[in-house]
Amino acid sequence: MKRRKSGETLLYYLACTECGCEYAVDEEGVLKERTYFIEGYQSLRSAGNPLSGMKDLARSIGFTEDKTRRCLAYFCTRMEPYEWSGALVEIDNALLDRVLNDICKGAKLKAIQQWNCWESYQQFLVYRFHPEVMRALIEMKRPRPSKRTNSAIKREIVREVVEDLLEKNEDITLASVCEIVGVCPETIRHWGCNDLIAEAKQIQWENRVQHRKDLIYKKVEEFLLQNSNTTVTSNALYNSCRINRTGLWRIAPELTTYIYERIIQHNRKCRIINDSLNYDEEF
Repeated sequence: MKRRKSGETLLYYLACTECGCEYAVDEEGVLKERTYFIEGYQSLRSAGNPLSGMKDLARSIGFTEDKTRRCLAYFCTRMEPYEWSGALVEIDNALLDRVLNDICKGAKLKAIQQWNCWESYQQFLVYRFHPEVMRALIEMKRPRPSKRTNSAIKREIVREVVEDLLEKNEDITLASVCEIVGVCPETIRHWGCNDLIAEAKQIQWENRVQHRKDLIYKKVEEFLLQNSNTTVTSNALYNSCRINRTGLWRIAPELTTYIYERIIQHNRKCRIINDSLNYDEEF
């Protein structure tokens, strides 16, 4: 997709291997010529064969002089005989083959234009717009990577960055990802990668919460083991383990329930042991 300076948007580009012209589809689905040969044909037909030269011909059809030269070169090899606007053209097949061979080898038109064999710029244009040459140019074009392919590559870059941050347990933020990738936040949004960062942040948060929960389970058991023969209170346990009861309840209510039940079990066991010891002392 491209947006012209006029504001018109062209959504799909294609070329015809028969006529050599390039076309595009606009937002209304209408096929439009990106080259200007259809318009040039109609204008040249109405202008006839002026006798006053190229400048007057260009002025009469409303084209620039170079654009007019190109139209004449395009049509002179497509009319029988090879004549357009009074100019008779003879095609040298050996020269045509040479042009085609160089194009197929990757030669640029600018380089071909500099050949010493050309008698004039107009002669070069006749070969440049010859049907076989235009077909060869179309077939030599390499399609650019699609936006979808580019987006997939960019998403993979961002994915690798967030996965690396996850593995190292380094904070995943939009700013940290932008710094590593070397782009601004707006670029990340344009690439459509905000969801990858948000998903990775959520995974990191869940991993850290789980890690913290595992540590708390361990601290609770260690505290109860250290006080195996003593009844304990929840306040003593929370203070000793440096746990905020309200904050823990918000992120892991099941853990506060676990602590409550473990304290009851622990104290019940302690009372049974203490009662047994007291009984033995009495007898």
